[in-house]
Amino acid sequence: MESLEKSLEEAWNDTRKLFCYPPLENPVLTNEINTAAINMEDHLITINSNFVEYVINRALSNNVIIDPKVILKGLLHHEVNHYMYCPYDFSTLLKLEKQIGEVANDSIVHDISNYFSDVVINLDLMIRKKRKEVSVIYTHMEKRHPLDILLCGLYQDITKDDFKIGPLDDDLKDRLNKLKQIDYFDKDNWGVSAKIFAYIVKDLLEKEGKNDMLNIDNWGASSYSDEEIEKGIEEIAGNSDISDFKEILIISGIDYESLPEKVDTLYYDQQSKKYLMNVSSVKFKGNSFDSNEHKKYEISDSYSTIDVFNSYGKFMPGFSQVWKSVDQTTSGNIDAVPDLVIALDTSSSMINPKTNLSPAVLGAFCAAKLYLDKQSYVATYNFSSEVYITEFSREREKIFDNLAFHQNGGTYVDLPVLSSLVNSAKSKADLIMITDMQIDNYDEFMNYLRSIEKTNRINILWIDPTPNTDLSSIISKNFNVYKIYNQNDIPKIIIGECGKNG
Repeated sequence: MESLEKSLEEAWNDTRKLFCYPPLENPVLTNEINTAAINMEDHLITINSNFVEYVINRALSNNVIIDPKVILKGLLHHEVNHYMYCPYDFSTLLKLEKQIGEVANDSIVHDISNYFSDVVINLDLMIRKKRKEVSVIYTHMEKRHPLDILLCGLYQDITKDDFKIGPLDDDLKDRLNKLKQIDYFDKDNWGVSAKIFAYIVKDLLEKEGKNDMLNIDNWGASSYSDEEIEKGIEEIAGNSDISDFKEILIISGIDYESLPEKVDTLYYDQQSKKYLMNVSSVKFKGNSFDSNEHKKYEISDSYSTIDVFNSYGKFMPGFSQVWKSVDQTTSGNIDAVPDLVIALDTSSSMINPKTNLSPAVLGAFCAAKLYLDKQSYVATYNFSSEVYITEFSREREKIFDNLAFHQNGGTYVDLPVLSSLVNSAKSKADLIMITDMQIDNYDEFMNYLRSIEKTNRINILWIDPTPNTDLSSIISKNFNVYKIYNQNDIPKIIIGECGKNG
């Protein structure tokens, strides 16, 4: 009789051909897992040899002889289809679990997500790829949990193959009819489909428990590499409300402390990447920069700094190579982008960026990244009842953390601290201030703005301005005050103004 290892080799050759030779390692047999699994970190598929024997023996008890290669092919097809089709990447898994979490208890969200993904890939194998090996596995596995019976009933109804489930009771028949209405191949609407799926099956898990559940594998954050998790979180952060983003992380069991950036910083960092940004240069004495060294791409780095050729076309934290700029001192005037001071009002009258999308904070992030991407230095001045500053640097994490920090107090501008920060620039810096101007020392602050000297350009974004306020005494060629009636305009105004800098 052919060895199981030899059968696995033949089954793997069949699987590679079916999926157009994916870049995966050769699978291995082990008894350290329940059935089969693919590790998304090293892309290795492992199969429990005892499980293969279990399915063969179950079939024999029904007088059916199965070649081990059939079972191995079914398991390999199943695992590779998870890798190639659903959930495919970590961001898809997060989206599915977010939708499921809207109708199911947190304790069963992950299980429902696994079942939905299994249905998608199994039907893809059975119907679109016309491969039945995985059907053999489900046919001969013992089905004791109502949900397993229901889903095998779904496979049986759609494929017209016998999955040996016997007659369904009226309750399962009703659920089956509802499950048949879902389009499992509509990838763009998997989130909605998963939510409907969860609504139909959730109480079966809540009532019956999970001990007898039939799952070939189990997907979760632990299935993916740190780099793929970071990439998935990055994508979700750029396409969600901040409250939804945080809820997705909680449902998926991701610890905020394990993230490469603080959760609020990460969110606004990714939101700012939606904007195409450029900042114009001016002539002044200073340093030029030469990009002649590499470093690993980090989640906060600009895409524009990635060296595509040395990264083999991949945009992934910890793998892609980015150019690292080195100061080159020059004499005389150079054509470059000046340094920047961002003064951000974080008082209680401003939107709290931790609970709602704050256009003010998003605009501040956009401004910081505009200048940092041009190798300028950025200082931040976070003011409310207290003042928190970061001095001129290119340390993105410190800069972004201070911009995302919300004090939620009163509004007072400590002018000596602001003046000292502005004057610490090596040459004239730009100043951007975002505030609703409900400043306790308003008159003193306005007098300071009239007298400020060590700046190249000043832009004040005044949110919900007081009607009929005369600002003509301070507005000049290099001093603009934008009256903001719609806060969503803030990022666009900042980007537009920076683009015509100088």
